Amino acid sequence: MKQIKNSYHLFYYASLSFLIFPIVAIINGSLPMWHLVLILLFILAYLYLVIKGLGKYHLLAWFYMLGYILFMCLTFNIGIIWYFFYTTNLLVYRFHDPFKHYRPISFLLAISFLNSYQLWFGQNIEETLFTIFVSIFMLSFYFISLRIQNEEKQKAEIEQKNAYINVLMAENERNRIGRDLHDTLGHVFAMMTIKSELALKQLEKGETALVEKELKELHQMSKESMSEVRSIINNLKFRTVIEELETIENLFELANIALTIDNQLNLDNLSPVIQSTLTMLIRELTNNIIKHSHAKNCRISLYREKDIKLIVEDDGVGFSTLKGDELSSIKDRLSLVNGNLKITSLKQPTRIQIALKEGIKS
Repeated sequence: MKQIKNSYHLFYYASLSFLIFPIVAIINGSLPMWHLVLILLFILAYLYLVIKGLGKYHLLAWFYMLGYILFMCLTFNIGIIWYFFYTTNLLVYRFHDPFKHYRPISFLLAISFLNSYQLWFGQNIEETLFTIFVSIFMLSFYFISLRIQNEEKQKAEIEQKNAYINVLMAENERNRIGRDLHDTLGHVFAMMTIKSELALKQLEKGETALVEKELKELHQMSKESMSEVRSIINNLKFRTVIEELETIENLFELANIALTIDNQLNLDNLSPVIQSTLTMLIRELTNNIIKHSHAKNCRISLYREKDIKLIVEDDGVGFSTLKGDELSSIKDRLSLVNGNLKITSLKQPTRIQIALKEGIKS
């Protein structure tokens, strides 16, 4: 059976100091000497689970701990109910069991049994109320700790997925650059190699006029290649809306978010300024959805209604309230052009509407 990785936290061992109470009871005669054997077995069972985790005797160790706590509560002192913290610590910090696992179920059954016993057979109302209070406190600690751990786990998974998406975006960009360079310069360099070899042969034959012709063609090809390289560099800074939407479709597929695109614009007729602005707006809004919204569905709408309209909506967590500083980077970008942003629905769905006039803000 697979072993659970353990970091041996100090608090596992520091909590053993509370076992001094039954030991003191043995010393002063409140408990018989043979109880010392039960205490030592409890310590061994606890340490076994801390160190070995899912070892060969983990079932025996776990149920012995529960049995010891119940036995001591019923026969010695109800205050031993606090020892259930040994089991909650193991559940939360050691095993990370799902709720339907036998350990959480047996833990809850043990606490339920103790409370039922006190309610039906308890002779002291104060002990009964004490049992109920400690049980509520213990269960609250368990469920709150479990919730915090699940949130941290989900956060770590989201960060890991975002990191993977960022790597994929960089990889796609590198591939695109590689294809552009290969398609643009590959045949040019091949042709330049052939022409330079031809010029060398012609030079050996003394055909200077032909050599001059080849060199002029090489010079022209190098100038054209420089121009094409500049064009590639400029294209790295500018992506069309269509290219951005294709990239976003792939990213949303990786993030398991269903994406619907409703485009009613003729994107090819848009000016470079509008294309660039829309591309950056769509990129930032969709990145926010992937990284923060926990959405399952998203819709992007592009249409013209006097102005160019971009509407992005999703079914994620949305906004609880509006403070005025939401999407500040997008608002800053829109302040440079004739554009405005409105959040028309806070959640279910979250809807963000952007209106963009064609032309640069004067």
